[in-house]
Amino acid sequence: MWQYIEEAGIHSGDSACVLPPYKISLYHLNIIQEYTQKLGLAREAFFDILRRGLIASPPFLWYTSDWHDSPSIRIASPRSTSQGYPKGEPMPRMSDQEYLLSEQYRDASNLDARLQLHAHFSVNVYGWHRWVFDQFELPPQSRILELGCGPAWLWLDNLDRIPEGWDITLSDFSPGMLQQAQSNLRDSQGRFDYAEIDAQSIPYEDGSFDTVIANHVLYHVPDRAKALSEIHRVLRPGGCFYSSTVGRNHMRELHTLLKRFDPAARPWDDLPFLLENGTAQLSEWFSQVTLHRYEDALIITEAGPLVAYILSSADKDILAGEKLAALRRYVEEEIALHGHIHITKDSGIFEAIRDDGDHPPAGSSPEPLVSKKGPN
Repeated sequence: MWQYIEEAGIHSGDSACVLPPYKISLYHLNIIQEYTQKLGLAREAFFDILRRGLIASPPFLWYTSDWHDSPSIRIASPRSTSQGYPKGEPMPRMSDQEYLLSEQYRDASNLDARLQLHAHFSVNVYGWHRWVFDQFELPPQSRILELGCGPAWLWLDNLDRIPEGWDITLSDFSPGMLQQAQSNLRDSQGRFDYAEIDAQSIPYEDGSFDTVIANHVLYHVPDRAKALSEIHRVLRPGGCFYSSTVGRNHMRELHTLLKRFDPAARPWDDLPFLLENGTAQLSEWFSQVTLHRYEDALIITEAGPLVAYILSSADKDILAGEKLAALRRYVEEEIALHGHIHITKDSGIFEAIRDDGDHPPAGSSPEPLVSKKGPN
């Protein structure tokens, strides 16, 4: 699912899943153009120097280990070179922007499958989105930006509670998600603005917002340091960043069940931003960080919704055909044996305040290579 740039132009490089050339955004081409201009190089000369290892790979390029006469460059969303992805190794799916955009979050169908499981079998009947809204301590006149809004469930579940004075911008890096958000909120025209935004490059002026929200988003961002730098920048002093995520024990019984059924099946990779390590990551940027935890669990009594949940996050090519039918039988047998399947839920939200004296970590805000414009 990688796209490649070569001297001859742009083409799809993965025969197993050929994507049309336009899937490489002009945003990434713009990055390469501006980077080569800053170095005073023609693009071909830049490729040659990079291939020979005479300069470090810039943070947004990931070159292959298989060089030929025409070197090829793998394109990734902007990320830090300290993220721990060795050259030649694939980026984890959880933060692989091409995979997330073209498959996992192309539209809301995978999220819908997961929502249905939580909606029907959660022990805490109050509901996650109502609880998240409870955590917001905002004045009646506030400018709010949500990053990774998805289908806008947070706002759909709380329409009756939104003050008239809130100026809300909903954003996502997936056009399909943003379209679904607008459709879900079509009866609330005028209350929301919409924007296609990459959290690593937020196209607003410094201090533009009173609050930024990222609901289960940061573990998808390749360069969290860059995203946090941008979030810190667009928040006004005294503004608040709300960021939810899960803990290491979240859905652990499901992972165990799936591995028992088929060791080759994998849901998500290990998450890089968790309840256990989020405070340390956010404290690099915000002096006041508080964690609020949400108590809940799943008691599942039907196989169908659980199988749909698994398919929404696992490799569908592994769980297909007879194997999928076998998985359904396996889940049904587990429910028949125990009466239900209990699954731990471990979720929460960080509240991070930008104080007047907060300063970014040293060396964390390099001169930007491109104007602040998200992917096309």
